[in-house]
Amino acid sequence: MKEKNCASETIGVRTKYLARLAGAAMLAVILAGTAPAQVNLPVKPGVGLRPGTPPALLNGNLVKIPVHPIALKPNLLQVQGKPPIAFKAFELKDPKTDKSIAPTALITLPNGKQVPAQQYYNELNTYEKWLNEHGHSLRTTPKGAQIKLQEIPVDRGMFQRQLQSAPKPAPVARRANLLALNSYRSLSTPQSIQLKAGDAPLNQAVAPGFNRGAMVAPSAQPTESKSAPPQAISKTPSKPGVQESKLAQPAVGIKPPTPNMGMASAENLTGVKRDGMVISTAALAQLAALRSGVKFAPGLVAQCTPVNESRNWDWNVGDPNTFAAYVNGSISLTGNACKPADMAHFDNNQSKFTVTAEGRAGGTIFGVGGDLLRITGNIGGDQGNHTVTTGLGIYALGMSVYSVNRTDNGHWGVDNTISKDLDFSTNTTIPVGPFSVNTVVGAHGSVGFQYSILLYPTNISISGGPFSHTTVYAQASLNLLVAEVGVGVNMNLMDWSMTLHGMAGIAWNNQFYVQQEIYADGRLHMLNGNLYVFAKVYYPCFDPWPDICNSQWNTDLWTSDGIQFDGVLFDVKNTTPLPW
Repeated sequence: MKEKNCASETIGVRTKYLARLAGAAMLAVILAGTAPAQVNLPVKPGVGLRPGTPPALLNGNLVKIPVHPIALKPNLLQVQGKPPIAFKAFELKDPKTDKSIAPTALITLPNGKQVPAQQYYNELNTYEKWLNEHGHSLRTTPKGAQIKLQEIPVDRGMFQRQLQSAPKPAPVARRANLLALNSYRSLSTPQSIQLKAGDAPLNQAVAPGFNRGAMVAPSAQPTESKSAPPQAISKTPSKPGVQESKLAQPAVGIKPPTPNMGMASAENLTGVKRDGMVISTAALAQLAALRSGVKFAPGLVAQCTPVNESRNWDWNVGDPNTFAAYVNGSISLTGNACKPADMAHFDNNQSKFTVTAEGRAGGTIFGVGGDLLRITGNIGGDQGNHTVTTGLGIYALGMSVYSVNRTDNGHWGVDNTISKDLDFSTNTTIPVGPFSVNTVVGAHGSVGFQYSILLYPTNISISGGPFSHTTVYAQASLNLLVAEVGVGVNMNLMDWSMTLHGMAGIAWNNQFYVQQEIYADGRLHMLNGNLYVFAKVYYPCFDPWPDICNSQWNTDLWTSDGIQFDGVLFDVKNTTPLPW
């Protein structure tokens, strides 16, 4: 009776899992027509696709790779064997009475299945013979026992080397609410500032991430032939000498652009107009002299201060032949802060800044999979032509799911969140003793990117929060009379979220300076948990009278604490005074 209760509990677990599967539409589509048995295990705390893999398909919000059949490499599995023992077959008897029965008689197993006696004993003795050859026996195995029969061993040495080479948390505090603080909606209100008496006001936006002073945000290229001073809006200035103004007012002293180069004048300056800027004939002569090697007075060529900062990150763990996962990427700031020829007309300068970032988060299961999420971004501001550019691409399982590619005059910004569900899986056979179990192993979850971009020609900022939350699922099936087969799985492929931030530009705090910031933090769990395929075999036993017992024989596919990270990767803040 105790053994029957145990079997009933196991069937209850199996039924509960089947109910969960029926409630999950995605898995119902992928795994329709099969009937797995699954046991939930406790989880310890914590590039494209493979050649030949079908391309990902987009169905609504789901990015999916069709089930991809593979052949498991035979040398991956190791048998947990002992010295062989002599084979002794089970006799054709009624397990409840220990008396001989006819081959066609029906035997009722604890799971309620009725099986012909001869077929049942044929399968039972096939299993017992294989166990005897590897030093095991159903006769000497305690009822209800779980025995690891085979496994794919984890290379612990390799795993340890991967952990040692992985990024470590920096000894700094995590920035709070970084995405909200740098939201386009938070930063898009410009202000003007009076540098000193008699100077023309400069438009600038106050950036909360820049604590040394206000970021200078020059106005867009004017469209009127006559310039006008910025118009103040009704808002109390945040500090003495600072007035709020509308975003894109014409800059004082700058004439409108002309399609072709020609003679033009601005503020009593006569010269040649190039790219919307007036260059005096004297300055052109000086530049020509420079090209010819003639020396001239200092200060006539723009003084430029370079910006160049970059960081990267790389986690790569697991075995590409079985289970592997990775997160890597980089972010860089480049550009030049160039002094205007006339400080009274700040818009007339050649400053340019660029933030470039790329990130990947991926995983493979028996070689199938690839980049779960890939993000590429390139933003820039060019004061020379008063434009900002944005390039952003988001990919899931190698498929483009979102892109931005645009150029704007003066100022542009956006906040957005992109999220996609995904699923990919393999189909292979996993041996459990002498039987090959048809097994589907895959991963499903969601990936995405929340971001904010704020662009002025001389000040640029991007903040983002990429994520990938994907778990492993599995299902096993085999038409056996003597046993039930199933899987035990509770495993993360990747549970990852990250905050990225890059900012560069010209700022003012009683003097001009270049401010640059790059920052990243993250929370990551990869490949932590357990996955195994099992066969629960029903066999005659004495307890102490004749009965039907069962024991479970497992083939372990993965057991590991995986890799964990929770902290700041880097927090770089550089401020460089400008000699202007």
